[in-house]
Amino acid sequence: MKFLQSVCLAASLLLASSTVAAPVAKRQNVGARKRIALWEWTLTRDYPSYPGIQETAASMGSSSELASVMNWESWTPTEVPLAHAPMVRTPMQLVGDAWSQITGTLRNQQQSGVAPLVHFYNEPERQGIAPAEAASVWRNSMLPLRALFGARLVGPAPASDPTGTQWLREFMSHLGDGEKPDYTGVHFYTSQWTLSSEEVGYAQDYIRGRRDEYGLDVVVSEIASTNRDYNEADYFTRSMARWMDGESWVHQYGFFGMSREPADGFVSPAAQLLDINGHWTPLGRFIAGLE
Repeated sequence: MKFLQSVCLAASLLLASSTVAAPVAKRQNVGARKRIALWEWTLTRDYPSYPGIQETAASMGSSSELASVMNWESWTPTEVPLAHAPMVRTPMQLVGDAWSQITGTLRNQQQSGVAPLVHFYNEPERQGIAPAEAASVWRNSMLPLRALFGARLVGPAPASDPTGTQWLREFMSHLGDGEKPDYTGVHFYTSQWTLSSEEVGYAQDYIRGRRDEYGLDVVVSEIASTNRDYNEADYFTRSMARWMDGESWVHQYGFFGMSREPADGFVSPAAQLLDINGHWTPLGRFIAGLE
């Protein structure tokens, strides 16, 4: 799903992120933990004013399941005690302060003895970015991160529709064997009306198909049920999480919905991982391994 925000608000967070919350010790991605905390940027903005957000962020330090935090940004949400995986979401993150923040994070993680992880392009086909153009940027800007910092590179993650599938196929066709990502980036959202017992099969087939087509392990950087029925959303989330936990070729995955309110009308209120005050919902506690 395309992550939208205004340029002015993004700029203000770039300037303010270092003062929003004091840095805390990062728990690096170790062991079998696979789940990504998809920490929506408004949580960082609202962190000083919401005790619920503060409690939720602190609880991640004791999570048995969360491996990393991603906020679709170059800047680190310092209030979250997890290793940050920055994202080059658009070409804007390839220059200036944003690029400096990304390389700084990768350098710091390398010096800590952990191979850093960085994501590239969020649903680029919906941003009007051509596959050949993205491949050129990948070759010139992303591949050097692997050489300089030992970074593991997550390829672009298009939407799980025919347009996105074709875009990724064309992107990969422009890369030589030594230029491929470490992980194929994957998104998957259900239909709003299909039973989750069917959607689980569709999701598994789609994710497995991306692995089989490119021969790479995958990072499912966004997945969620859009069904408005709580029981359906709960069934899909728990079933898919347990399945991905058991597949060795799924490196990491993140369920969308870690925000005080639904990001837009597409996502389902029933699949939210936080409530209006920033506390975990029952589904959120499951994802965090805190049940």
